[in-house]
Amino acid sequence: MTGTTGTTGTTGAAGGTTRSVPFLLSAPPAPLLFIVVLLLACSRSNDQPAVTLRVLNWASDLELSGEQRIADRFAASHPGVRVIVESITSNYGEKLATSIASGAPPDVFLLDSPDIPAFVDRGLVIDLSPYVGRVGYDTAAVFPQVMEIFRRGPQLFAFPKGFTPLVIFYNRKLFRELGVPFPADTGWTWEGFLAAARGLTRDLDGDGRVDTYALNFPRQLYEWVSFVWSAGGDILDPSGTHSVGYLDGPEAVATFEFLTSLVTTYHVAPPVQFLETGDAMRIARFYLGRQGMLVSGHWQMPRLVDYARRGDLEIGIAPVPRRDGAPLQTAVYASGWAVPANVRHKRLAIELAALE
Repeated sequence: MTGTTGTTGTTGAAGGTTRSVPFLLSAPPAPLLFIVVLLLACSRSNDQPAVTLRVLNWASDLELSGEQRIADRFAASHPGVRVIVESITSNYGEKLATSIASGAPPDVFLLDSPDIPAFVDRGLVIDLSPYVGRVGYDTAAVFPQVMEIFRRGPQLFAFPKGFTPLVIFYNRKLFRELGVPFPADTGWTWEGFLAAARGLTRDLDGDGRVDTYALNFPRQLYEWVSFVWSAGGDILDPSGTHSVGYLDGPEAVATFEFLTSLVTTYHVAPPVQFLETGDAMRIARFYLGRQGMLVSGHWQMPRLVDYARRGDLEIGIAPVPRRDGAPLQTAVYASGWAVPANVRHKRLAIELAALE
C-alpha cells in the first residue's frame, strides 16, 4: 500500500528523550483520488485562464477600447484564453525592443513602419508568410502598396492593421468665420495654401498676440516628406541606398525653405514648434478651435468623430498642397501586427495577429 510518511513519538521507560519513527498515512481509494484531482483542476480552470496573451500598441484611450473589443472576440472563440491589450504612448519602440531582448515580450505587437528595418535586421520578428493560408488571412483584400511595406522579398513580417494617406484636416467653421475659402477637392498649390494659412492666423482681440494659427508645423518625416514629393523631389534615389542629390536636391531644398518660412517669415505656425521638445499644444490647439489645419492621418479619426458628434468641430479633409507644376502626391503611413521571434504561444499569437 502506498501513502505519505509522517512521524510519531515513543517515550523510554525512564521517561527519557523522545525520538521520531515513521508511520504510514493511508492514501484515499483510487476512484476518490481521481474525483478530488478532477475537482481541483476544474476549480483552477474556472479561476484562471490557461493562457494569457498580451497585445502591445500605442493606442489612445478611444482606440484602446476598440482594440480590447477585438481581443475579447478572439478570447470568446478560444476557450481558456484571455487577451490583454496594453498601450505605451512614449518611447514605444525602445521599450518594445527591451522587452523582447529581456525575454519577456508581448505575444503580439503593433510594428510601426519606420521600425521595420531595425526589427527585421535584428531578427526580432517572425516571418508570417508560411502561416498566411493557415490562419485564413486574405492578402488580396489589402492594397498591394500596403502589403509591400511589410514584405522583404517573399517574407512577410506583419499583418497590416491599417493605413492612411497623409492629409490636412481643416476646421470648416473657422475657415467660414474668418472668410477663408475652402481648399478645392483637386488640391491647392503652395501659393493657395499660404494664402489660406495667412488668412487663418489672426489676433482677434487686438492685444498683440495671435489667437488663431494656421497649422501644426510638419516636423515628423512622414509629415514633411509628402511636401517634398508634391514639389517633384525625393529624399532617396530609386534604389533607396543613398540620399546625395535627392535630400539635398533643388526640389527638397525648396520644400524645406517653404516649410521653414511658414514659421520664420509668415508666422502662421507657433515658433515653439521649432524647439527640440516640440509644442505640447500642437494637436490640442486644433481641437480647441484655435488652429485652422492639422497635418495628420486617420489615427485622429476617433477623436475627430467624437468632437464632430458633439458639434465642437466641423471637419473638412484636403490633400497636401503641391508646388506649382508638380504632381499631387502624399505618403502612405501604415502599421501592422507582428509576432516576436521569442514568443511563447506562437500559434495563438499568429492567429491573434491575423485577426487584429
